[in-house]
Amino acid sequence: MPVQFNADSWKTFARGFYTAQALGLIEKSHMDLFKAIYVEKKIDGGKPTLDALAKFYSQYGVSTEDFLATSKSFAIEAKLKRNSALIGAYGIEGTPAFIVNGKYLISGQSAGGYDQVEPLVKFLIARESAGG
Repeated sequence: MPVQFNADSWKTFARGFYTAQALGLIEKSHMDLFKAIYVEKKIDGGKPTLDALAKFYSQYGVSTEDFLATSKSFAIEAKLKRNSALIGAYGIEGTPAFIVNGKYLISGQSAGGYDQVEPLVKFLIARESAGG
C-alpha cells in the first residue's frame, strides 16, 4: 500500500495508486509509472500533479477526465483515510516496510539489513501460513 507521510507528493501518488487500482490499471502500468518518474523523468517525483498522472494513465485506455473524476470519488477518499489510519496503527515510519499478517513490521533496520528483509518476510509468511 502506498504511504502518505503528510507530504503532498506522497499523497498525490497514493491517490493516483488507488485511482489506478480502482480502474484496473495497476498490473499493467505500475512498473511503467516507476520508470516514468525515476528513469525517464516524465513525471516530477517531488511535485507530481493529478493531471500529470491522468495523462500518464491515458495511454492505458482511460480518459484523463475519467481518471480525474475517479480520483475524487468517495471510494478513493475512503481508501486514503483507511490507508492513513493503517500507517499510523502499524507504526510505519519509513519505506520500504512490510507488514506480515497484521502482526509483524519488517524494515531494513528490524531485519538486520536490507538483504535480510526478503528472507525474514518469507519466513514469517510461511510461519503464519502454517498457523504459527
